[in-house]
Amino acid sequence: MNILKWREGREPAEPRGIVLRDTVRYTETIDGWERAWEVYIPKAYTGEKKVPAVFFVHGAGGFSTAKTAWPLIAERENILLIYPEAKEPWLWNIWGVKTKDGAPDDVAFLDYLVDWVQEKYVVDESRIYMQGNSMGDNMVSTYAYEHGDRLAAIAPTSGPTLPSVQCNEKGEFIITPKYPLPVVRLHGDRDSKCGFPSTYGISKYKFEKNVTIEEQWKLRAVMDQMQKDQWNRVNQADDMPELYFTDYYNLEIYKGEYAELYFYSIVEGEHTPDLDFYEIIWRQCFSGWRRIGGIPVQMGAEEPPEQDLAASALAEGTDWIYAGGKVRRINCEQRPEYINHIWYVPAELLPVLVHGLKIEGDMTKQHELTLFYRQMKVEIAEGECCIMADGRVISIPLIRRRAEKMMIPFAELTEKVLGFWTDSRDGVLYATDHPVKLTKDGVRIIQELLNLRERLRGDLSFERELRDRIIKDTEEV
Repeated sequence: MNILKWREGREPAEPRGIVLRDTVRYTETIDGWERAWEVYIPKAYTGEKKVPAVFFVHGAGGFSTAKTAWPLIAERENILLIYPEAKEPWLWNIWGVKTKDGAPDDVAFLDYLVDWVQEKYVVDESRIYMQGNSMGDNMVSTYAYEHGDRLAAIAPTSGPTLPSVQCNEKGEFIITPKYPLPVVRLHGDRDSKCGFPSTYGISKYKFEKNVTIEEQWKLRAVMDQMQKDQWNRVNQADDMPELYFTDYYNLEIYKGEYAELYFYSIVEGEHTPDLDFYEIIWRQCFSGWRRIGGIPVQMGAEEPPEQDLAASALAEGTDWIYAGGKVRRINCEQRPEYINHIWYVPAELLPVLVHGLKIEGDMTKQHELTLFYRQMKVEIAEGECCIMADGRVISIPLIRRRAEKMMIPFAELTEKVLGFWTDSRDGVLYATDHPVKLTKDGVRIIQELLNLRERLRGDLSFERELRDRIIKDTEEV
């Protein structure tokens, strides 16, 4: 995706070239603390009409505009950017956990800046957004839980929040969002950071010695699920998401009565989002949401995320499949098989898994069948290692029979003949009409939908187990 792509029919602020401007730095004493922040003013800003404002809340250690694509997007869209700065050593007082140690109230600081930017500049009060990564994710979430009614949407990305911060000993939430809000969340597929060492004051070495990567990832998945649960509750969204998977991200869309949550799992993604993702935040979420009369209003994003109705998903050992945006029950005789790295499905499931495909012939008695898909005619026969597609011979794995079922190599048929893309990981196969790659989070949500895995919950048991293991190792040393 090209972050410099201009919208069709619109002239750029400067033809094809963007001259980035310096930020303006402000300092002021707020609640007895010397605070600082910077503002990026795009060239097109004149103060004559209201413009959107995006707050970028840095992670631990401070910020750099070079780490984001927001200045480029700001120039194209005429957006004011506000960069709040945490106190040295540039760590935010997230969830108020440092208040008892005398740290400043950073929620109050951000709230002050939301007022300040509207007084200082000509800002559209219905289009104020916040985005932050890592610790910045936590700070954006901390603010939005309390003052979400002042924001149009947020994008907290890659920020771990341990269950013990948000739950009591019974696993009940003690900190919850007060207002519905459109939310973008992100998890890189290679990112196993979970905030454990900094929260418990242990070394990274001790943590990695006692906790495997898979356990780190599981804890991270628990925390991501907690945020889904929190926002889905206040947005009144269903627990079953709509899916749209590509070779860049696996997206879960949770549509609610009042707002939506978009959870992106980035293929081979790291802890820090790549620059392309800022364009996704803007085009797929921020550009389409306003807060009018105190409630989120969807006005139509530039590239609204939509459910992939061409997608299907299978797994072994379950009587459920995913197709056409729905979870469907099958009988045990229709279960797919995974043999020698080949996914086989009964021929009778093909019209369910591939929208628009039709079959001619008796699938229980005949040994030859004819498939029709769009303008294509495909002839298949049991015991053959090739098929005929519009008169062209195409090789595929052996077409088998299981009892009365003709078993078709699904991935090979859809890829080589029907023009689909597929990916298989951890016992799950996903197929659709565009390039796709599965992430761990993508596999997990499919396994949950197909009743192969229980949904993760934000209880404290797993976190406590890891903590006690590390403490024991420390005591033994």
